[in-house]
Amino acid sequence: MKDELLALPQDADVWIAGAQPMTVRAAPGGEEQSVWLLLVQSRTQYVALGMHTGSGKPGPQELLWTLVDAMTQPKVGAPRRPAAVEMGPNLSGDSVVPMLEQIGVSVRPAGPLFDLNTLFQHLSIQLSGRMLPDLPIGPG
Repeated sequence: MKDELLALPQDADVWIAGAQPMTVRAAPGGEEQSVWLLLVQSRTQYVALGMHTGSGKPGPQELLWTLVDAMTQPKVGAPRRPAAVEMGPNLSGDSVVPMLEQIGVSVRPAGPLFDLNTLFQHLSIQLSGRMLPDLPIGPG
């Protein structure tokens, strides 16, 4: 897998990965359930490149596989490696850092999260009909 990832072109894009819990309906009119949504978003293109949903908070394995999936089968654009990945909220990526660095992708803490938060809010409205509390989409 490492060789396959190294063979991908690398661009100057920075990706941000973050996770949020949200409530969704299993079926129209059905019971609500809590899920965790992990998103990978391009900082420069403002698009979601990968995602993972699960019943529990995503761990390093879910984070790594979501990033690998975003590189090899992005939701938008051609397969590629970013220059860097910023780790956003609710993720513990310490064990993922060495693996990403081996393929030339640096890892750093996330900067402002407004773009990622906007995506989480949009998906929450689509899935539950309401915004996530305490998740700002702009300064102030």
